[in-house]
Amino acid sequence: LTDNVALTYIATAGDFGARGSDAYSHSVVIDTALTDKLNWVVQTDLVDVGSTNDDDVGINQYLIYSINDCLGIGQRIEWWHDDGTSFNEYTVGLNYRPTANLIFRPEFRHDWSPATDLDQSTFGVDVIALF
Repeated sequence: LTDNVALTYIATAGDFGARGSDAYSHSVVIDTALTDKLNWVVQTDLVDVGSTNDDDVGINQYLIYSINDCLGIGQRIEWWHDDGTSFNEYTVGLNYRPTANLIFRPEFRHDWSPATDLDQSTFGVDVIALF
C-alpha cells in the first residue's frame, strides 16, 4: 500500500480433506513498519467448512523488534473463535540467526479459554535450516 505498509490477501477453496468438503478460507495480513526496527502485523482469518457448518474466525497481532541482523524479539497475541468457544494465546520469543541459513526460535507461550478449563503455559524451541 505504501513504503511502510503491506497488505496480503490469501484465499483457498475446495475440499479440505479430513476437515470437510465445500470449504473456503481466507486471511488478510497487514504488515506495518512502525520504525526501522519495529514491525506491527495484524492478521484476520476465516475458515468456513460448508459440509460441517463449522465456521472459525481469528485475529492475530504481532510486534517484532529487530535488535540487530542476528537477533530479534517478537510477541504475538491471538484470539480464535471455534464452534462458539473462544481460545486465546500469548507468545513471546527470540529469533537468533547465527548464520545466514540457520535460525533458532525459543518461545514461551500461554494458552487460555474462559469457557473451558484450558489454562496452560509451554516453552518450545524450533530450528529452521535454509538450503
